[in-house]
Amino acid sequence: TKSAGAWEASVVERQLRCSGVLEAVRVVAAGYPDRLPHSELVGRYGALVPKHSRGGGGESLAGEVGEKALAVATIEALGFKEKEFLAGHSKMFLKAGVLASLRRKREEHIFRGAAFLQSAVRGMFARSAYKTLVEAERTRLQRIR
Repeated sequence: TKSAGAWEASVVERQLRCSGVLEAVRVVAAGYPDRLPHSELVGRYGALVPKHSRGGGGESLAGEVGEKALAVATIEALGFKEKEFLAGHSKMFLKAGVLASLRRKREEHIFRGAAFLQSAVRGMFARSAYKTLVEAERTRLQRIR
């Protein structure tokens, strides 16, 4: 019977099980405190995987292979062992420290890309300035002759 303030253990257990709370507690207790949806993991960290490891397809493979398989392939290609992650139906569960390592690798990748772009732009400006100086010198020498 339903009454205010009364707990029925079977009803509470069923509600917790249906809402996924019991499964989440079990996963965290097993040592996987961090979780990411497969699509988010591939979208955020897939760029870190070398092209030869991706098979040249990248995210376009998601429809053919499946997001779960693509997420597993991504995390394995980044050097993580099977015991460091657990692939669920829709999420990847990560051991403590794995997510921090992924974030650090992503930051390093972004930094390297930014440094490359900066050096390319600086080189472009330097070549442009040099070209301007050379043209000015040619003009000066032509006026002298």
